[in-house]
Amino acid sequence: MRYLAIAFLIASLPALAQDSAQYRACNEKAKAQMEMNACASDEAARVDAELNDVYRKLLSKAASPPEAAAKIKAAERAWIAYRDAYMDAMYPAKDKQAEYGSIYPMDADLLRAKLTQRQVTALKELLQQYSGDEHSGTSETVDPKTGNLHLTIPLVATTKPSQQSAITTAEQSSFPWRSWRSGVRSGSE
Repeated sequence: MRYLAIAFLIASLPALAQDSAQYRACNEKAKAQMEMNACASDEAARVDAELNDVYRKLLSKAASPPEAAAKIKAAERAWIAYRDAYMDAMYPAKDKQAEYGSIYPMDADLLRAKLTQRQVTALKELLQQYSGDEHSGTSETVDPKTGNLHLTIPLVATTKPSQQSAITTAEQSSFPWRSWRSGVRSGSE
């Protein structure tokens, strides 16, 4: 009996890792395994749609230089191969339903959502690199809890350009993203 309880806890870990309000609300209403499976499927679809949205935005921002978009596409293809291989490693049985039971669809969808959410965060970081306007002083940050992208726009209290504080060229060149985006690489990168 103790083994069964431990096995159930381990099998349920992907469900415990989910923090989407939509998933939690759906799962709280679910009374049967089929309903829980549907909630997990919806969660995987929701996160996948978010991934596709961020990916489209990233490709549009990275259109120039052309090799950047090609590298992003290659990275995304590699991530998809990794995700699929990881899923196969987690659930190696040929007959997954027979081997893992009725909870398998839920666990697999939740694991897929978890892996996809990590990729969404990674793509948002790339998007931040390609979206920054180097001259406007704006910045974007990714909230690690929600994955939301936040835009910060500084306020300037003066109208005289000579009184505005500016980052010097030397300071700008010390930012790693600056040299990366301009195509210039220093010996330390």
